[in-house]
Amino acid sequence: MDKVVSRLQAWGCMLDDILDIFQGDEEAYLELVTSAGKDPALVALGEALKKRDALEAFEQAHMLKGVFGNLGLTPIYGILASLVEPLRQGSLDGTDALYVDLMDNIVRLNIILSS
Repeated sequence: MDKVVSRLQAWGCMLDDILDIFQGDEEAYLELVTSAGKDPALVALGEALKKRDALEAFEQAHMLKGVFGNLGLTPIYGILASLVEPLRQGSLDGTDALYVDLMDNIVRLNIILSS
């Protein structure tokens, strides 16, 4: 098994079923994960939060939640799930701290991918 995949699993990512979908093609999977870690929606989410635009922030966070969830990136998915809920109600309460946590975990993801 690829060392990067092993590190992702050690971080808490649930990859067994995901890798089955990719028929064991870890290289193809990691290409998608690398792309997700650089998704422009991450910046768009931060900009929406800075503008205090809960609707736009919700749309970006909800889309990202699907992306990271479908890739089995559980630590990031969990943060996005927590971020989506207040935004769904039009509230920005606590979202700035969650965004900081999200971006810290994106950095961690990118470090894992580059090691």
